[in-house]
Amino acid sequence: MSSFLTTVNNRTRNQFRPRAPGKGGATSYQLRQYAEATLGGGSLRKVVKLPEGEDENEWLAVNMVDFYNQINLLYGAITEFCSPQSCPEMKATDEFEYLWQDSENYKRPTKMPAPAYIEQLMSWVQGNIDNEAVLPSRIGVPFPKSFPALMRQIFKRMYRVYAHIYCHHYPVIRELGLEPHLNTSFKQYVLFIDEHNLASGKDYWGPLGDLALLRSARMAAPQRAFLGQTRTFAAPASSEKVKPPVALFGLDGTYATALYTAAVKTSSLEPTAQGLAALGNLIQKDPKLINILEAPTLSAADKSAIVAELQKKVGASGETIKNFLATLAENNRLGLLPGVCNKFNELMSAARGEVEMVVTSAQPLDNKTLTRLENAVSKSSYVGAGKKLKVKNIVNPDIVGGLIVEIGDRTIDLSVSSKLAKMNKLLTDTL
Repeated sequence: MSSFLTTVNNRTRNQFRPRAPGKGGATSYQLRQYAEATLGGGSLRKVVKLPEGEDENEWLAVNMVDFYNQINLLYGAITEFCSPQSCPEMKATDEFEYLWQDSENYKRPTKMPAPAYIEQLMSWVQGNIDNEAVLPSRIGVPFPKSFPALMRQIFKRMYRVYAHIYCHHYPVIRELGLEPHLNTSFKQYVLFIDEHNLASGKDYWGPLGDLALLRSARMAAPQRAFLGQTRTFAAPASSEKVKPPVALFGLDGTYATALYTAAVKTSSLEPTAQGLAALGNLIQKDPKLINILEAPTLSAADKSAIVAELQKKVGASGETIKNFLATLAENNRLGLLPGVCNKFNELMSAARGEVEMVVTSAQPLDNKTLTRLENAVSKSSYVGAGKKLKVKNIVNPDIVGGLIVEIGDRTIDLSVSSKLAKMNKLLTDTL
């Protein structure tokens, strides 16, 4: 899965580190080599089976560590989108909320945000991996009698991270190109649990029961089945499937797409679009604001104050924008706001069936001239049937005079500067 490690930021790398493959003795290393060889051959059914003549507890331990690493990497890639604001509870669907409990700090089942729950879970698993009394590294030292029961508990708890990712962050997974990695990892997880009787029945899998049965039955799971269940920025559960009108790229595009999905699910698309447009205009009018947003030394209190002030300035009181800004602030991504505003505008234009026409002129054009241009171009083949033309005027004195008209991937250059350049080239070539 090294192809997607570049998506993990520095903070994520420090908090979620893959377990070094050296844990365990020579037998563990040999078993891991066997697993990697069979996985490379594409046979997930074969890779989960206990190699002939090997110790079952050793096989369980090796695979537990490997799944722990896979989950770390997958969750590490989307931690920017999983915050106490966006995921205030550790849930799959609303019917399945997970409470944390351990023998040290949380002796009673405790409700906590998803990031805190997953951090506790991963630290707990790591603690068991590092415990020689649980996972002996020396050859010949037996596993404790309680080891199989502990493995069942670890696998059951790690499954909850898969469930949370599928039900709350699937659009982000798809935008980052991690869908095949997640699905392959989860399929192997299901097959391993099924092969070694670590759980049984659809009830164990809860919200992913149907998908787990499809995986174990070697059927191709419907890839888009979870889009109707996914939630970001604390959007309430909905059966509506959300498909963004256009695919956007880059981190700002990913945030914009996640916000669009949340706004559709909360039936707040238009208010959210208005709020983002107002934010974009505010940043454009005050160039110093972007320097403040990008400041790396902002404290948590500073970020909260900035978020509150931004909402106040643009009159955006909705929960969707509030949670979105809080998520950007917590992830130190407020500097992405101008790009997110632009990308969200692209989504809204596509959703409304709009075609943007950018008219560049040396001086601002009056409304009468812009309307004449809009009427003329609307009747041309440049705008498809049923599409609305959206005109945007950009002022650039360097073109001297005339116009540059851009519609989609088409450019009509009628500027004086362009004509002068052509004339200059013609004279130069002649001489």
